[in-house]
Amino acid sequence: MTAVRSMLRRPGAATVGEWVASVVAVVCVCGPAFVDPTRILGAGDDARYYRWLGWRMARSIGDGHVVPVHLGAVISPTGLDLRLIDGYLPSWISGALGLVCSPTLAYNLAFVVGAVANLVAARMLAA
Repeated sequence: MTAVRSMLRRPGAATVGEWVASVVAVVCVCGPAFVDPTRILGAGDDARYYRWLGWRMARSIGDGHVVPVHLGAVISPTGLDLRLIDGYLPSWISGALGLVCSPTLAYNLAFVVGAVANLVAARMLAA
């Protein structure tokens, strides 16, 4: 609770500097997506796989499965158990964002949300 209070206190020079550095870090990491929204952040096949996974999760969420745990017709004959993948939360966020925007934009926005969440969590741990 004190970490939250310290984050909400009146910002001093050090706190403003931390937030400016955080914004610069997010822009540096996610900058290519700000310049070209059709570009997938990340490298190679992993980025395409996670973009596809976000698209499939958006379809499951849109079909009424708020927390999807299984994707059928992916790996024959059993399907894909989403509880066994790494990165369920970012994929779910990408899927939720995919309900209102394109799969590439949803993936990139999930990347930005993850970067901001990491910086906020690090700040709270440091306080």
